[in-house]
Amino acid sequence: MATWGDVRDVFAACGAAAREGLAAADGRWDDPALGSWTVGELGAHMVRLAGSPAVYLSAEVPPDLPTLVDAGAYFASYLSGGEEGRAAVAQRARDELQGFGGTDSVVESFDRALQSSLRAFESLSAPFPTLGTPYGLIALDEYLVTRVVELTIHGLDLAHALNLEWEPAHSGLRITLKTLADTAAHGPDGGRGVVGALSGRDWPGTEEAIPILR
Repeated sequence: MATWGDVRDVFAACGAAAREGLAAADGRWDDPALGSWTVGELGAHMVRLAGSPAVYLSAEVPPDLPTLVDAGAYFASYLSGGEEGRAAVAQRARDELQGFGGTDSVVESFDRALQSSLRAFESLSAPFPTLGTPYGLIALDEYLVTRVVELTIHGLDLAHALNLEWEPAHSGLRITLKTLADTAAHGPDGGRGVVGALSGRDWPGTEEAIPILR
């Protein structure tokens, strides 16, 4: 992605695609989804993904945070939190689901969150502001890449859970593939295990390399 317009438009396309998946989930919010999450809790997490750019743009940047060079470094930092970090994200989704009124409000809450982020982008141009996130400082365009990746992956999670025929935004899918490779490159083996797994090799470490994000 070369321009701010590219970044913004891919995020908007992924948000619109995710919204279609959430709308199709109506009435099935208590179904199992990702791990221990219900469909409703996954939906609440997707609401946060859509709205967090606006939230972080309006917040002060905390001092003394590490700088994340790209979206891959962001996900690598998240993964370093292990099971405890993943459990905290899941609990936050449960709390937020209750906070915006339960499952009946998931789609409406997603619409508001997505529009708040798109409005926040209206006056922005490069160079991009730096955002303070729980995992470190990151430029806005790279942070939007993380939102594209998560909306794409969780949209596919939702479609799998509900047996939906759902297509992610193709631009988002391409970015997701690249970012997963970048994330692997920040890992302890520099991505060698993922290269082996994707190219059909049985080198040591290939089995542990997939999945990259859990």
